[in-house]
Amino acid sequence: GINMSNTLKQNGYENIIDNNYVTGEEWLPSDGMESSVEVRTERLLQAGVEEVQQWNEGLRFLTIDDLRDIANTWPDILVISK
Repeated sequence: GINMSNTLKQNGYENIIDNNYVTGEEWLPSDGMESSVEVRTERLLQAGVEEVQQWNEGLRFLTIDDLRDIANTWPDILVISK
């Protein structure tokens, strides 16, 4: 939700899309294309190839420290490292 979005933004992440759990979560075109995957697919199609490619190339890999920070912030997420 909002707390997670704010935390991610404070840590330099910019491309954050919150889920709207009020709408259906299935890929079902007859329901008005409102599930999370449907909404993201539509945004990708509208954005065009160049914008999506630039966004994709700007993504950063999560480091083990990132994963540990996530687990410390949200204890329900278990991070196992070997």
